[in-house]
Amino acid sequence: MRIEYRVSYLDRLWFNLTHQFLLPLVNGIYIALAFLIGLSQMRIGSTFMHSVRIAFTVYVIIWLAQALLTAASVFSWLADPVQTEHVTEVSDDGLFDATKFSKVHYFWPAVRKVVVRPGFIGIYVAKHLAFVIPRRAFGSQAARAEFLTLVRAKKGESQVAKFA
Repeated sequence: MRIEYRVSYLDRLWFNLTHQFLLPLVNGIYIALAFLIGLSQMRIGSTFMHSVRIAFTVYVIIWLAQALLTAASVFSWLADPVQTEHVTEVSDDGLFDATKFSKVHYFWPAVRKVVVRPGFIGIYVAKHLAFVIPRRAFGSQAARAEFLTLVRAKKGESQVAKFA
């Protein structure tokens, strides 16, 4: 199966933000920090509800700061060859991706995991390297489902993480 798509700045930003938000460790640290700040407010005499509001506000502020840092980081990669037109093909022996900058072929054992995120499919070939395929790369929901079914069949059902 062959798909053609363009990865934009907003695609990379949204994928990175959802990826970060769904990481249990990152979210756990942010929740723990907000909880500790809320708890410290209770210890100095604030009401329970006031402490909860402060903890929630801290949590939101942390994520806003994270979003700003991620936006700046992704923006600094604007000239990156990933943000271009892609032709991705699934074959019996692996995954092939071509752009005007490169042609790469990953055999199925090299594909670490496949994730479904809101608006995207991510195919990880390294811990911090994924093909980010936007939903618009598929003509329909059926084509997207067909692509995922094919990838699952090639990679193995247990290797595909799902969220969306």
